[in-house]
Parts: sequence; C-alpha cells; structure tokens
Amino acid sequence: MQSNRRPVRKMTTVSLSMRIFLVLIVIFAIIFFATKLMENNKLKRERDALQAQIDEARQKVSDLQYGIDAPVDESYIEDWGKDNGFEYPDATVYIPNS
Repeated sequence: MQSNRRPVRKMTTVSLSMRIFLVLIVIFAIIFFATKLMENNKLKRERDALQAQIDEARQKVSDLQYGIDAPVDESYIEDWGKDNGFEYPDATVYIPNS
C-alpha cells in the first residue's frame, strides 16, 4: 500500500538565513522609525516653543508701534511724565501716613 504522505522537508540553511535576515530588517525598521518619531516629536516641541517666542515678540513690536504711532500732544506728555515719576514744578505731593 502506498501512502499519500508528502515527505517532510527539512528547513534548509537558505530559508533559515532568509528568515533571520527578514527578522533583522523588521527590527531595524522598527528601531529606525521609533527613533525618527521621537526626533520628530522633539522638533515639534521646539517649533512650538519658538512660535510662542515669535508671538511674544510680535506682540511687543505691536505695542511699541502703537507707542510710535500715538500722537505726541500735551496729554500724552503729561501721562508719560506721571508714569515715569515726574511732577509739575509747583505741584503739591501728598503722601498718606500708614
């Protein structure tokens, strides 16, 4: 009687080395992509920090430009003087007792 079994094939060294090679490629790819993902996240955080600095600088420029564009009249000069500690020469300054 003849058996319908196929002969058992032993794993050859070529197929074993090919599997090892493919496993190594997969491991390398995972490490490579994980490293690039972490680097990308770091660069995004740096970009966000720099964007915040740019926004702050633009706001400061806007405030300074507003000061440049403001009309220089007597009320502006008085306000500037009060803000910087100047008083009229004949002004009486009252200091409350605490």
